Amino acid sequence: MSAPAPGGNVPAVSVRNVRKVFRSQGSTVAALDDLSIDVFPGELVVLLGPSGCGKTTLLRSIAGLEIPDSGEITINQSVVFSSTPKRMVLPEARNVSMVFQSYALWPHFSVFDNVAYPLRARGVPNGEVAGQVEQALETVSCLHLKDRYPHQLSGGQQQRIALARAIVARQGVILFDEPLSNVDAKVRERLRIELVLLQRKLGFAAVYVTHDQTEAMIVGDRVAVLDRGRIVQIGTPAQIYDEPVTHYVADFIGAANFVPGTVKGPEGSGLVVETAIGLARCPVPAWPCSSGQKVEVFFRPEHCHIAATLDGDVNRWRCSVDAKVNMGPNREYILHAGGHRLLAWTTSSASALDVPELDLHVPAAKIRLLPVSEAEQPAGSEPS
Repeated sequence: MSAPAPGGNVPAVSVRNVRKVFRSQGSTVAALDDLSIDVFPGELVVLLGPSGCGKTTLLRSIAGLEIPDSGEITINQSVVFSSTPKRMVLPEARNVSMVFQSYALWPHFSVFDNVAYPLRARGVPNGEVAGQVEQALETVSCLHLKDRYPHQLSGGQQQRIALARAIVARQGVILFDEPLSNVDAKVRERLRIELVLLQRKLGFAAVYVTHDQTEAMIVGDRVAVLDRGRIVQIGTPAQIYDEPVTHYVADFIGAANFVPGTVKGPEGSGLVVETAIGLARCPVPAWPCSSGQKVEVFFRPEHCHIAATLDGDVNRWRCSVDAKVNMGPNREYILHAGGHRLLAWTTSSASALDVPELDLHVPAAKIRLLPVSEAEQPAGSEPS
């Protein structure tokens, strides 16, 4: 289920049943396959997925840089694309701003002139341009750079200038095309937080494309996970991480353990599943589930408890230790049980377990079931 709309019930961006097919050498690929999604005022929605999933095609379709084959796109309640009746509004008339991966700053323009460009293109009087540009530069902490040129700026500074150029237009909708992928890791961490704070302060609606799961979890009010041109799941970062609806989503968002199993039946308020590593007890899933059904048992490494010996027999499995890896704040144990590799994380401050075998326990509340059919085939788009 999606999160409540931050800015009310009227979407700032609405995409309805959009389809886009690319044809090459006799073959066709549906980059967008009857896809629907809404983005509300004041909301930042992340389009997340691997290369080729359709996220960039969707962003470019909203911007007007790509023409879909069918469907409808509305921005601020104005139809900018429709296949029936036919309508195609040019990119420059769509009242959106865009921040590109490559910054897209004009090298022969100063910082001031780069930021002023969209205002001058719209015919804003010169007497108003300076004040609006300086306000935008102040917002991104770059007013002191206004007389410099792009080649005199660091990557992080260039991205801030690109953001200032986007917000100065005051369009209400900003599109981000992997905007932080060209800056180094430390700068990227800082810019993520700055972007979140800025978006909350100014309240613009945003569509943000990335393939970086961590980035999606940090910046998104909601995250839409795409696969083969369709939205597999959309929800808050917590919903996507804790309650994935398919194997694809669970595996793409963070580290995960998967063990095939067969439902034995109910036990108390939960279910018992027979797996290759032993019996697993877990909550009843939201989807219909019956005895004898093939499923996948799914749990995260951080929900694992390990020790040389653990008491109890509920969700406790004996594992062999293949390796230990220091991950900074965590230590990762690579385990094997029943022919399956499992990952377990402990804090690095915890004493290391130098044993060939150990007990692994996962609380029943932290285990989820995934239907095998949905694990192998993605679900449909967000309902209209």
